[in-house]
Amino acid sequence: MNDIAVVKEAFLKATDGLEERLCAMSDGFYCNPETGFNEVKTSQAMREFLKSAGFSIEAGIAGLSTA
Repeated sequence: MNDIAVVKEAFLKATDGLEERLCAMSDGFYCNPETGFNEVKTSQAMREFLKSAGFSIEAGIAGLSTA
């Protein structure tokens, strides 16, 4: 197996089961639009998702509470 196939297999294994959750988040963003620099619910949902995936999140960058 070549390097690309190994990476692809690892990616597919790591992302298995995320489709439903990501589609639900996307649908929620679409159905509840928030305008520029006021994406409070969207920002919160993304932070929670990324934290649950093990990312360390820093909010409030550059004076923007949603960044």
